[in-house]
Amino acid sequence: MDKRDLSYDDLMGNISQAELSQLATNGVLTDATLERCAHIGRIMQRVSSACPNPNLKVREVLTEAQVQAMWQETALSSADVGRCPLLHTGREFGDRPL
Repeated sequence: MDKRDLSYDDLMGNISQAELSQLATNGVLTDATLERCAHIGRIMQRVSSACPNPNLKVREVLTEAQVQAMWQETALSSADVGRCPLLHTGREFGDRPL
């Protein structure tokens, strides 16, 4: 069975949670994709802790530089994760607007 390698952009907007869950359950995601999923989970947890009020937009609490620092800090030390995909797209952070 072929493995699927999904980018951060794929994981953060181009695939539904249901589809991602099914791919994970079927064991068809690459190790790199699974690490990206874990990284996204870590950054979501960090941002949620820093912005506990769900009525505020993330950008009302954190600067882009702070979000980018969290993005880098939550990556594994050997991973080249580049710039946080949410910073240059204007997409929402989970269910909260950035």
